[in-house]
Amino acid sequence: MKSAEPPDISSFSQEAQSVIQSLQDSIRRIDNERAQYIKLYQLTLLELERLRRQLFGKKSERVKDEQLTLEFMQVAEAVRAMEETLTPEERAPIPNSVRNNDKEKKRTPHGRQTLPEHLPVERIELPAPLEVEENPTDYKKVGEDVSETLERRPATLVRVQIVRPKFAKKADEDAGIIASKLPTKPIEKGLAGPGLLAHIIVSKFQDNLPLNRQESIFAREHVTLGRATMCAWIKQAAELPILLFKAMKEDAMKAHCIATDATGVLVQAEGKCHRGHFFVLIADRDHILYFYERYHNGDAVEKLLGNYKGHIVADAHIIYDHLYGESEGRIECACWAHTRRYFFDAIASERDLAMHAIHLIGKLFEVEREIKGLPPDEKLRIRQEKSKPVTEEFFKWRDEKWPDAVEHSPIYKGLQYAGNQQTALLQFLKDGRIPIHNNDSERALRQQVIGRKNWLFLGSEDGGEWNCVFTSLIASARLHGIEPWSYLRDIFILLPDWPRSRILELSPKFWKQTLENSDARQRLSANPFYRVTAVSSEIH
Repeated sequence: MKSAEPPDISSFSQEAQSVIQSLQDSIRRIDNERAQYIKLYQLTLLELERLRRQLFGKKSERVKDEQLTLEFMQVAEAVRAMEETLTPEERAPIPNSVRNNDKEKKRTPHGRQTLPEHLPVERIELPAPLEVEENPTDYKKVGEDVSETLERRPATLVRVQIVRPKFAKKADEDAGIIASKLPTKPIEKGLAGPGLLAHIIVSKFQDNLPLNRQESIFAREHVTLGRATMCAWIKQAAELPILLFKAMKEDAMKAHCIATDATGVLVQAEGKCHRGHFFVLIADRDHILYFYERYHNGDAVEKLLGNYKGHIVADAHIIYDHLYGESEGRIECACWAHTRRYFFDAIASERDLAMHAIHLIGKLFEVEREIKGLPPDEKLRIRQEKSKPVTEEFFKWRDEKWPDAVEHSPIYKGLQYAGNQQTALLQFLKDGRIPIHNNDSERALRQQVIGRKNWLFLGSEDGGEWNCVFTSLIASARLHGIEPWSYLRDIFILLPDWPRSRILELSPKFWKQTLENSDARQRLSANPFYRVTAVSSEIH
């Protein structure tokens, strides 16, 4: 609340002026203290609400529809007040049929699950009952009952022996001995085949199993593979797809829209771990690419996106500000999920205002769920029809409430963020290809966040580079519905002899087309390591 304008004290006596001035100073001081206490109170409520949600509540920021509007809460209060005035006879009981059907229960499927057909089958036929064995002539077989059980064997490691017959000319024994050429391996003269390398990499970078845990898993199968050995394999294997990784980034720079975000990671160093950062770039629906950078600053962003021209979906961090502008050819697109988060944090201190904002933003997300999967032109038409009126209502409400917001309070920050980002928040109304939020980037970074909870820190700066190469390939493969293990095994087989001018054909974006190419199929079929692991390939 703002204090009234002080009266003109020039016409009063000197003593009266002194008293009035003193009172005005006291009022200003009290108003300032009051504002500070309000700020402290609201921040305390915010922290209390965050702690309560952390301990007892859901982490999701999604609010149920029945909790959103103030009008609904007011109606509910009025109904409850009315019911309290009614006599027991006047209160109509709720029929059981209405009560039971008010919220339809989700049916739980019954019956045994059908087992996949690709699994190997072990048929075990039990001996006949004792009375049949004692009197076989008295019985005849009329059928059989078959019951199935799902069982597990230890994972299979295979010793692949490549046998090369050696030949010498009969007529000229001094001509030397000849033998077939060894098949190319991902690591020349290395022990690991492409299938084993793919298994270790997928286990580490998708399943988040550190090498020390993988070492103990292999030990249970009576195979000794030290973590130092596996680390050296990963280092050498990362050198193979680096050209493919660079080609994917070059192709990503042609995208219409790139979404980006970053998260921190600890890096082992002498004396004390230092902090590095993983950035993620999602280029349209083509590539998901990770990059390691030492610092989270404008130089890192310039290195990643300095050559890009198009739309960038990111949070409002200052490190991205220098990228935007017509002269740079990059357009800022803000995230409505970030906007909603500010109001979600304000629920504890300004519930009515916060819930109204969340209600309006929720309408935008309802439209997005409705148009999911539609062509961009159709998306844009529906957004103009349904989303644009909601945004107009939202920013009109924001402008009305902004002057009365207490500075630095949670609701003040939400209103301030929405006002500052208004132009960027409305970009999705101009183009059906622009997402309304940056949640895809946050979900992509979740893989790194879960990973660092397991492996705790990177062993070196180089480790960050290896991590990004493989997590990019795995995440992009999953984006296009490709099974990561078989994909990595196949590119380990193909990359050593693949033409560098066609390197992008091996990216997940074009992988399904590449497999339809007779050249790629022939190269894979001719490789003995592919034939050895073909059973797993058929499963996937």
